Amino acid sequence: MNIGIVGAAGGMGKAYASRFATLGHTVFVSDRNVSDLHKAYEGVQNIVIMPTNQDVARRSDLLIYSITPLGSIDQVIKECIGAVKPGSIVGGFTSVKTKEVAALQQYAPSGVQIVSMHPMHGPSLDPKNQTFILVPVRVEGDSTTKKLEELLRPLGPKVVYLTSSDEHDKITADTQVLTHFTLFTMGDAWRRLGITPSAHPTYQNPIDDLKALMTQRLLSQNLDVYTGIAVENPEARRQVREYVESLHGLMQFSIMARDSKAALSHLRGFAGAPRDYLGRDKIREAEETLEALFGKKLDFKDNLNSQTSLIAKGITWAVLGINPSENLAFKSPPYEILSLMTHAVFGRGFETFLRNMISNSETTRLCLQHISCCFRRMHIKGG
Repeated sequence: MNIGIVGAAGGMGKAYASRFATLGHTVFVSDRNVSDLHKAYEGVQNIVIMPTNQDVARRSDLLIYSITPLGSIDQVIKECIGAVKPGSIVGGFTSVKTKEVAALQQYAPSGVQIVSMHPMHGPSLDPKNQTFILVPVRVEGDSTTKKLEELLRPLGPKVVYLTSSDEHDKITADTQVLTHFTLFTMGDAWRRLGITPSAHPTYQNPIDDLKALMTQRLLSQNLDVYTGIAVENPEARRQVREYVESLHGLMQFSIMARDSKAALSHLRGFAGAPRDYLGRDKIREAEETLEALFGKKLDFKDNLNSQTSLIAKGITWAVLGINPSENLAFKSPPYEILSLMTHAVFGRGFETFLRNMISNSETTRLCLQHISCCFRRMHIKGG
């Protein structure tokens, strides 16, 4: 099969171009900067670097758009999809499907089939056993999707079908939008306070270490991708608003609880509301799974952290009806681990976290800066 990838110098484009080429397919590639392509594919067999996107489009049986920033997807599709051969398949790797699918439907010539795609893993991970989403939009029977399944089979992902771009974007909003917003704002708070988590007394247990590593990993990735997800996903605003309101409510109650038993009771009820929603058995299972992962018991008696961000995430899930066990995106390792951590904070350490939320001034300082960064980012994205 002749495969074309527009945006092939980026992480996902490069990862899949190289893998398809290794399988013996001829892969035509293009990007904004041709010199980046020569650096990326030097010595790689079956890769053909093309001068323009149109040149890639007219040679491809399968054309994939792997575009960042996401805001440019409409223009890139418009400029070159008219060159695609009738009978070819077109789709994209974008993390937000609403805009991609709308552009494909508007500009793809009749006779061109549309199947949107989303590998649910990062470019450095092996696709084997990872979820690979297909969203058939305009196809002629089952033969089209069977072709794609046959193409992907040697790579070993778990192919999952969704019915629409809306369904896809709701699923990814429940995972990616909340996760990225939480971790980005946390990293921004650390920066503004001059904090290095590994050297800070508040971040001294395995959950803290893992959360810090996830934040640092996210900040090392292509920020255009994550910015596009936050801005373009139609579900993002609702998710972000609810998270910030949950975080703000926790801080208000915790500050008032220093002087009021009634406020303490409200804090305990507000923060603990997700425990029944998430399920006591699921919480206990999460603790046990993390203990097996860390190789030791989760001991919070000397912990100084309030885990306010994870508790706020649990409240947001409960309010919005997000159930990680029913969301296929939570099967991806980073999100599955985050789900385990979020469940676990409502377990044995819950009262310790509440106490620290009330009495630890350093935790309060961190959380207030986190909230400030949240409001700042909401303003930037027009929320």
